[in-house]
Amino acid sequence: MADAWRLLEQSDAGRIAFRALRSDDSIHVRGWAAAQLLALGEHSGALEILEAIAAADGLASFKAKVVLSEWLAGRLRPPL
Repeated sequence: MADAWRLLEQSDAGRIAFRALRSDDSIHVRGWAAAQLLALGEHSGALEILEAIAAADGLASFKAKVVLSEWLAGRLRPPL
């Protein structure tokens, strides 16, 4: 996780890789990548992904709701 964060934080290639994870098959990976990008100020695509996940049921939905709530309250800080 720490290595992934360093890659994301320190390079354009890292952000490109995280953007690609927004379309991963796993709802958990999509949510995690979107949350990281949102925390870094990249709202494009991240909000839509988290809102779609939040509208579903289950653990991923709960996590997405918490991320969105924290972001709206101004408390979302990377790394997550």
